[in-house]
Amino acid sequence: VNNIVNTMEAMGPRRRARPAGEGMEEVVAAAGRFAADLGLQRIAGSLYAHLYLARRPVSLDEMARVLRISKAAASIHVRTLERWGAAFRSPVRGSRKAHYLAERDVVAVALRQLRSGMSRRLERLVAVLAARRPPGGADPASWGELRALLDRAQAALAFPLDRILRDGRPRVPGRW
Repeated sequence: VNNIVNTMEAMGPRRRARPAGEGMEEVVAAAGRFAADLGLQRIAGSLYAHLYLARRPVSLDEMARVLRISKAAASIHVRTLERWGAAFRSPVRGSRKAHYLAERDVVAVALRQLRSGMSRRLERLVAVLAARRPPGGADPASWGELRALLDRAQAALAFPLDRILRDGRPRVPGRW
């Protein structure tokens, strides 16, 4: 994440919706591949990079043209970015079209998505464990240890991830 952020910030502000300069399309494409590697939507990653680099409100028409996708696809993916807190509407005087800006704090967006994804996965696993007894042949003590580990993981997710990254392992009284 930091490499993409540093590359995008080093390129400075842009005045046009289409990324200008040599390599800008490569950065947008690389952000899409990075998002896909994380299990996110490739187009959403590319769209976020484009909005981030544009540094001005961008319409759906412009997004579709620059990324070579349909306007409907741009709309779907920008709504995904809105749900993630990675993009937001920004009115443009004299235009009835929806325009969007990127959230500038890339790390906060990434951490929010990481927390959300981890929480959903842990909740599913905890639900499975809560609905079942230890399988035949499984050590009940190990089953209890697994449940305790999941409880600790859920407690860790309750802490601000930026603090965990800064300070190391979270200090949960009686847990760590």
